[in-house]
Amino acid sequence: MKQLFLLFSLLLMLAGSLSLKGQTSLSDGELAIIGIDASAEDFSFITFVDLAAGTEIYFTDEEANGTYTIGGGEGTELYTAPLGGVSAGTVISFGINSVNFTTTLDGSITLANGGDGLLAYQGGSLGEVTTFLHAVGESAAFIGTFPDGFSNTLILGQANGTYNGTRAGTAMALMSSINNSANWTLSSSSVLPFSTSAFTINLATEPSNHPTLFNAIANSNSQITITWADNDGAIAATGFFVMINTSGTFTDPVDGVVQMGDVDLSDDIGQVKVAHGTGSYSWNTGLKVSTIYYFKVYAYAGVASSVNYKTDATVPTASATTDAHPKLMITEVADPSNNITARFVEIYNY
Repeated sequence: MKQLFLLFSLLLMLAGSLSLKGQTSLSDGELAIIGIDASAEDFSFITFVDLAAGTEIYFTDEEANGTYTIGGGEGTELYTAPLGGVSAGTVISFGINSVNFTTTLDGSITLANGGDGLLAYQGGSLGEVTTFLHAVGESAAFIGTFPDGFSNTLILGQANGTYNGTRAGTAMALMSSINNSANWTLSSSSVLPFSTSAFTINLATEPSNHPTLFNAIANSNSQITITWADNDGAIAATGFFVMINTSGTFTDPVDGVVQMGDVDLSDDIGQVKVAHGTGSYSWNTGLKVSTIYYFKVYAYAGVASSVNYKTDATVPTASATTDAHPKLMITEVADPSNNITARFVEIYNY
């Protein structure tokens, strides 16, 4: 019996570990708050990407202060995606899905009846933000100020509101609709119940063209820089998805599936998304010396689960070989009779 208990405990620990490792890292525009009811201390949100089990998202009524640290003056609830994960387009509410929320050391969220705000973010720990996701409030004063130009916010002008606009479209179009208060039912009293109807997230239109002039250059034994021209057509790319490996064999990305970044090449593979208009990227983590690396670049349109990759025709490729280890040449050795003050060896690196 004791052995079975220990085995069960180990399985639970392993499940927790796997859940943590599989957490979905969200970006700005991949989650939206779509309901806030101060009188009932309730709120709802939608995710535009699939959430892996164990994914954690913080919700707080504390105002942002222009930094990536949230103070502890008000409450914070931690949402954790359940086993099986959450499909993109699912509506989640604090009241209905309370079993998936944990009140943090900040205490419970207490939305003021006269008006308040709600912030969503991901972070390594309570109050330590890595990514702001969305903010909704009665006025700007109730959501605060944000660093680095974050602007995915909505001012309602009322204490309570629920989104009543379209529930079908691309993630970018839906986010734009949600961030328009004209598409909300607003009130000084309760707006419950929130609609739990799922959203339908459509694919964006595929970019017209592949990028051109794709090139890779080894800058040293530990860095390779890739460059390209965006080559916009009628449908311009939102960004470019670049894959790298040492085998030269690539599997095309799948439309509607968000690709996560991996810039550590210690395992000989990696990938990164680069914004439109950037035109270059430097790889400098984990590259091996005297090694040939292969690259493939895909234009894509849309964000979140609307992403549409251009995989037809010939997708541009490139390759480059990192330099060998630097060579050392001993060019001078001196050992005069006064070996206390004059002994030296000169080494030249070339």
